Amino acid sequence: MRLLVISFILLTTTVLSAQLPQNSIGNNPSGQKWSQISNERVQVVFPRGQEESGLRVASLVDRLWHFDTLTIGKRTDKVSIFLQGERVLSNGLVTVGPFRSEFYQTPSQFANSTEYIDLLTIHEYRHVQQFSNATQGITKLVKNTLGSWGWGGMMALALPRWYFEGDATIAETAFSRSGRGRLPSFNMQYYAWYDAGIKYGFEKTSARSLKDYTPDWYPLGYEMLSYGRRHHGPMLWHRVATDAVNYRGLFYPFYRGIKRYTGLSIHELYKNTMQDGLDRWAQMTANAEEYTRVSPPATATVSDYTTPTPWYKSLVVSRRSFDEIAAYYRIDPDGSMSKLIEHGILTDQEFGTLSIVGNKMCWAELGFDPRWRFRQSSDVFVYNFIKDSKERITSKERYFSPVFSPDARTIAVVEITPEQENRIIILDASTGEPQEVINNPEGYLLTHPSWIDDTQLAFIRTKDELSQIAVIDMESKVTEPITTGSSHQLSHLYCHDGWIYYAASYLPINNIYRVRITTGAIEQITNARVSAFQPSVRDSMLYFSEFTNDGFKVSQLDLTKRKIIGYKAERRPEIRPVAVLEEQGGTSAMEDLEEKDWTIKKYNKWSGLLRPHSLVPEWDDPFVTIRVLSDNKFSTLSAEANATFNYNEDEWTYNVGMRYAELYPIITANYSHGFRSALFFNFQGLSDTSLVQTNFVERWTEDRITAGVTLPYNFSRGNMANTLQLRANVSRTSFDSNDRFSDPEFSRRDTFSFDEGNRSRLASVYSQPIGDGSITTLDLTFSGGMIKRRALQHIQPRMGIVLFSRWRKNLSNEALGGDVFTAASDIYLPGIAKNHSFFMNLMYQKESMLDNYRYGDIFAYPRGYNRSLRQDNFFKVGLNYTFPIAYPDLALGGLAFIKRIKGNTFYDFGRFGVESFPFQQGSVQMSSAGFELGMDFRAFRLVEIDLGVRWSYLLDSGFLSEGQSRHQFDFFVLSITE
Repeated sequence: MRLLVISFILLTTTVLSAQLPQNSIGNNPSGQKWSQISNERVQVVFPRGQEESGLRVASLVDRLWHFDTLTIGKRTDKVSIFLQGERVLSNGLVTVGPFRSEFYQTPSQFANSTEYIDLLTIHEYRHVQQFSNATQGITKLVKNTLGSWGWGGMMALALPRWYFEGDATIAETAFSRSGRGRLPSFNMQYYAWYDAGIKYGFEKTSARSLKDYTPDWYPLGYEMLSYGRRHHGPMLWHRVATDAVNYRGLFYPFYRGIKRYTGLSIHELYKNTMQDGLDRWAQMTANAEEYTRVSPPATATVSDYTTPTPWYKSLVVSRRSFDEIAAYYRIDPDGSMSKLIEHGILTDQEFGTLSIVGNKMCWAELGFDPRWRFRQSSDVFVYNFIKDSKERITSKERYFSPVFSPDARTIAVVEITPEQENRIIILDASTGEPQEVINNPEGYLLTHPSWIDDTQLAFIRTKDELSQIAVIDMESKVTEPITTGSSHQLSHLYCHDGWIYYAASYLPINNIYRVRITTGAIEQITNARVSAFQPSVRDSMLYFSEFTNDGFKVSQLDLTKRKIIGYKAERRPEIRPVAVLEEQGGTSAMEDLEEKDWTIKKYNKWSGLLRPHSLVPEWDDPFVTIRVLSDNKFSTLSAEANATFNYNEDEWTYNVGMRYAELYPIITANYSHGFRSALFFNFQGLSDTSLVQTNFVERWTEDRITAGVTLPYNFSRGNMANTLQLRANVSRTSFDSNDRFSDPEFSRRDTFSFDEGNRSRLASVYSQPIGDGSITTLDLTFSGGMIKRRALQHIQPRMGIVLFSRWRKNLSNEALGGDVFTAASDIYLPGIAKNHSFFMNLMYQKESMLDNYRYGDIFAYPRGYNRSLRQDNFFKVGLNYTFPIAYPDLALGGLAFIKRIKGNTFYDFGRFGVESFPFQQGSVQMSSAGFELGMDFRAFRLVEIDLGVRWSYLLDSGFLSEGQSRHQFDFFVLSITE
């Protein structure tokens, strides 16, 4: 029992540490004005101009508060919700340090019929309810003792992520007409498994794989929790979660609860869930068809081929794989494929759009603000096939789904402003300048425009949980609907020969349809086995992307040989378990939603500036640290106080610091009180022809006050992450030697004789111990890099450079010295194979060995040598070649799932020189070679761990202690993440 308790405490500490990301600060521009709605249930904070969104969220939360919550628990704590309209990528989160929610409001072009902010509110508020009802038993005790991060860590240790996301997805499905559980695109990954006869086990599915395609936590949780509700009662997961957060059973309490209330192990429940899904899929696809593939033959890894678009006799696709980043490729009629141009981050990667007319194609890529993290853009790029050139024609805009007009002179785009207003803009295709604005006073969400001809533009519009295809006459500006409104997901319009082709979720499998522009008659074109998207037509041939267990592939269908099926867009049959979920949860939460007249007030960004939220114990041999963390909810001030005990030296160090980031520069301040020690060389003259050298370890106490500014920049573009950070600190350090000088283990005294003529040469080396005093230090740091984006299987970047330099200068007491310059660089180059990489580490440092004041040693010595040297010049080069060895996908029960085994061969060479002492000038070298064996795995179904073992062969015997072997072995942990 003692061993179990100790193991549990160590595991808890590991998970708590993994749950401690540094909160990002300085996310929003300083001049932005904010308002709030605050009542007893929720605080909604939003930029001025988004009052309508703020009222909508507050009213919907109020309704959800009153809904029956028996399936989750009755407790719901008040939460602060921040609406972030500047971000382009759609997402949302609930976090505990401090307890708040962030809504990244901009909807995807691959949108549901339910308004995105409504889905965000339902989904994220369900997380609020989960967190609130997890505050009981041991979890509540830890929260009351350690605060927010302890609370979050205990929840993560008790409840798997697929439970959190699956339960929240059930809520958005049951309480809306088009939550993700109703969309074929949400579960198509499992349909692809069923189609291919694949039966991966629970451990691989829940941990995910670096070798095979595995769905994320959302569909896994949705399927598992839905099956559990239907077969074991609506209260099942409430009981299981309650026992888990009370830690009824130390290890795997959640999975023990499943066994307790269902009689099934997690593997048995998973197997039953997958079989149930297979049976339902078989009903859906009884008459489904298979289509001819256009994509090249299967590759060694999972590869996606999307946005198939005709270009003369060829097709252009976006291709990305587990071992290659995304790029546009041309597929010729003979099946050969050639790379055209790499594209950057698409806002809807798999479900993006591409437009080609003549010898030009256009698309939209994600852009970043140099300073403010939450300010993103989506800009239009044009590629010229003849010139083989890529050009960005807009800058810092928010344009989506660009499409060329038939004459390629203009481009239609959807603009979504930070205030979430939608409109269509017509751009000049050469300059990107707006030529015409089509307003949208009714407030529809507009997606996927497509030109019918020079005067008519089709698009999808969505409002009040209904989507339809509409056409605007560019001359009269009259808009007419082509289809009736429905709750189904419509996407990817392509106009051809009097028809509008599109993808829709009318049936449980997503398929391609077309509607006659003149009559509104709908015809079903495909009857896919998994799902079909992104149609395009050349002559009589239909091309579309079709999902498989190896990713998206391009398929084709000859329309002249196809028996077209007439279709009426009525509500599809619910073969999936949505109906049962509705019975348990209710109907659409937006139905007859009355937006209350909440009072809107100014939000004071200075309120709650200091908000201590967590007490965090950490252990990192030989240090034990206690940290008190403080972050304000608006993410402008982060502060920390800590105490660290070094049990090797039996000493404490205390520190308190803060970072304030509302202004353009980040302002930092810090105070520390601690213990220092270093090896010194002291020289004193005995006579005109002799001196005495004393080596000793001096120990002293330091009090340091530091203030500084940091300028972080993000110039990322396309596939290159380009970052730059400039930092300047000034510190005042006072020290007290406390008469703690000689350490017998390191003390040494030598007398040197010399010619009387050398006396002047030695004057510079005479020095005194530090004693008591103070110094003022200027600390300047430059760091930056240009790193190419990595594919999933890339261990290291295949192209890039990282630079770092730091200069620390004593400004006030020259007698003590204290002038250190450090520079380092990492250079990344491609290896022999796609997942191999060569990288080189360079480092240089200059510091006089005679300086009486020593800054902390940050030099990275050759691997295997465990010592710090006293020299003037330091130089090191490290050569590395990294490669994967195997992707075993090996489950060791619930203890670990091993995803990848990797290797790194290295050689380190260091040269260290002496210049400041006349009789000991020269240099020494320190070198080593060896091999690092690493492993990526998911441990305890909770955290991702990257660890390894290093063998170093020490090539220079001069640095070996007596009896020390040249063969050194070290265990290292590179990362632990959630």
